[in-house]
Amino acid sequence: MNRFLVFFLALLITGCATKLRVTFDSDPPDAVIFYDGSKEGYAPQTFRFDVTEQEKQRGFVEILNTKAVWASGAKTETGSIRIDLKKGLSQSYTLQRPAGAPRREVDIRFSQELARTRAMQRQAAAQEAQTAAQERQAAALERQAAAQEERARAERYRSTNCTSTNFGGTISTSCY
Repeated sequence: MNRFLVFFLALLITGCATKLRVTFDSDPPDAVIFYDGSKEGYAPQTFRFDVTEQEKQRGFVEILNTKAVWASGAKTETGSIRIDLKKGLSQSYTLQRPAGAPRREVDIRFSQELARTRAMQRQAAAQEAQTAAQERQAAALERQAAAQEERARAERYRSTNCTSTNFGGTISTSCY
């Protein structure tokens, strides 16, 4: 009983671990997001951060080294971002393409093409799922037909047991 009380009090004192979820998007969409030097993929990208007790007391989390690079080669880097914890534990931040960077139309066209590619991939995945479902249904129907055929064959060739007896030169046979 004492161990449970000590564990419960320790849990209350230290508090539960808090997770902050930050989604980085880009304008225009689909820039490649780098976090802390690592390429993470096309925007939007979501990161989860453990919030320390000190950060809770300060009321903010500082996130460093986030960068977006667009297809045209335009890029922007955040350096450091302050995420206000009073706004909640799930937030988003949009990385803006530099206004003066040339070839914005390249980035917009790339985003449109990527959206079309994703739509085609979703459509192909849906068609594959439908084909797989149809194949499972056909296999089930084949199994059902085979079982019916086996029952019919068993019915046709059902064994018949007969017993014959001889009584004074007369043979009597009964089958069941």
